[in-house]
Amino acid sequence: MIKNTDSLTKLANEFGSAKGTTNGLKHAYTVLYDSLFSGARSAENLNILELGLAEGGPEVGGSSDRRITGAPSVDMWLGFFPNAQVVGFDISEFSHLQNEQFTFVRGDSGVKEDVQKIASLNRQFDIVVDDASHASFHQQLAIAELYSLVRPGGFYIIEDLNWVPEEYERTLPKVPLTRNWLMDFIN
Repeated sequence: MIKNTDSLTKLANEFGSAKGTTNGLKHAYTVLYDSLFSGARSAENLNILELGLAEGGPEVGGSSDRRITGAPSVDMWLGFFPNAQVVGFDISEFSHLQNEQFTFVRGDSGVKEDVQKIASLNRQFDIVVDDASHASFHQQLAIAELYSLVRPGGFYIIEDLNWVPEEYERTLPKVPLTRNWLMDFIN
């Protein structure tokens, strides 16, 4: 039975996630996510993977060793999906936030072996959200390594395709911008 009937947007706003409508860049992704995911709120065995768990990482000049006190989007997902298991992946340390519903994997989205650590958990995911560095190379490496872990009918979402960290784009291996790469695939 669902204990919390709040919308994903309300939860995002309460927990301080920029996926909502009041915090950070106010992306409002949760407005769409509410309609996509509301039918699965009480689903059993729901697995969610989120790449990138907090703002302020190296892609915007922050340290990968920054002090982390919370993971707003993890709190949001668990508030919305009370029976879910969430796996989080980030370059910064979040293991102190682990609990029976949240598993943390530390790694760099640009290192294939780090991304493959997620596969070693032997899980299939219903929802994958890539909100990590936003670098095209990282996004494309992640989708190449993780897409096969998405359950049939599941979602693989890459957020913020309209922004890339310019320093990363200059220094990482050259690949097309992910938004262009995906449009070419669709066409």
